[in-house]
Amino acid sequence: MTYTPFQRAQAFVEAGDLDEALTALHEAVATDANDDVYRLRAAVQRRLRSEEYLRAAALDLEKLGNPTSTDYVEQSIIFEQLGDFSAAIRAMMVATDLAGGPSERNRLVEQHVRLLLTRGDTEKALELAQKQPKTWRWMQWMGDIAAQSDDSVAAARYYSAAISLLTSATERDDRFADAFRARLLLARADAHRKSGQFEFADADYVTAEQLTPGDPMIPFYRGIIAWQRGDRDEAVGLVRNAMDHANDMVQDTMRRVLVDGESFSGLLDSMDA
Repeated sequence: MTYTPFQRAQAFVEAGDLDEALTALHEAVATDANDDVYRLRAAVQRRLRSEEYLRAAALDLEKLGNPTSTDYVEQSIIFEQLGDFSAAIRAMMVATDLAGGPSERNRLVEQHVRLLLTRGDTEKALELAQKQPKTWRWMQWMGDIAAQSDDSVAAARYYSAAISLLTSATERDDRFADAFRARLLLARADAHRKSGQFEFADADYVTAEQLTPGDPMIPFYRGIIAWQRGDRDEAVGLVRNAMDHANDMVQDTMRRVLVDGESFSGLLDSMDA
């Protein structure tokens, strides 16, 4: 039985031999180029990951006769890997226009917002997020955008709205929702802490700890708050307990927080004493 170059390429991909797959795909393009061939060659070249292959993959996707939203998402991923965020955002916008339904469109708009944030364009990210339905998820995004903009007061306000909407939309004992609720409480606690609302921040950390017991970063940040409020002994106890229950990687994160914060040098000294 004689196999076509495309069929050989598919077999090589399944076997994990990307170099041979690419050779067969070059032959397939030369003899019978079509969208399936270009898509597979783009996928193989993207997996090879060098800049040359990534650019070649983007070119293959541009040759498609009937591109889909998925194809434009692939283009966006490639351009992001190349560091070309303008092109990545343009491709994501086209993907969103071609989305097959509200669920897919919402997911792609979220990716658009993420790309804007990665590029540091918080103003456009917030503008886009504000145009979306007023769900808890989009309120969370607006909180994240405000937090990245160092607007802690606005961030706390958006996270509060997200928590209220999530609570209204879910049952009290919904453990899946509790994971999202804990994430929102921790984000709001961080925003409160940064804006000097220490009592509100500590209350959020306490509530979040009930939902996610065993997270050493929670007592750690409660210790930071205690230190900022002048409760030195409580601060040292909380931070020391947090470090004792953290792995090496998390301990390194904790120490970086203490080192980077000028007002925490005394706390770090107390920990090392």
